[in-house]
Amino acid sequence: MNEQTMSAMTATRQRIRQGQRAWKYIRDANSASVADLAKVAIEDGATSYTYGIMFREWDRYASVFSALGMTGQRQARVGILGSTCAEVIFSFYGLNMVGPTSPSTPSGRRQSPRPAPYAAWSR
Repeated sequence: MNEQTMSAMTATRQRIRQGQRAWKYIRDANSASVADLAKVAIEDGATSYTYGIMFREWDRYASVFSALGMTGQRQARVGILGSTCAEVIFSFYGLNMVGPTSPSTPSGRRQSPRPAPYAAWSR
């Protein structure tokens, strides 16, 4: 990894620690122009997803999770089981948008004072 990439990763981690959601940072960084939205963000087997499509999928997944009550307001805790496929990535960032804690996010690593309901999803 080059120095510029390492520096960008460090800056991203700092923004997330300061409260900025990962999905917001990625969306802001990759939607400055129509050309940015047309770039390939994810390649999953034979299928490619542009940033524009990926962001729409995040919104779609977030609305489903919200409708199911899997939100930070309800103190939901969620675990995602699966490989690193597009749907798992969409799920992670969709959940990041609606706010439940996950073991892979900094707030999800803290011990909860009481057990909270959780849901698991696998492909």
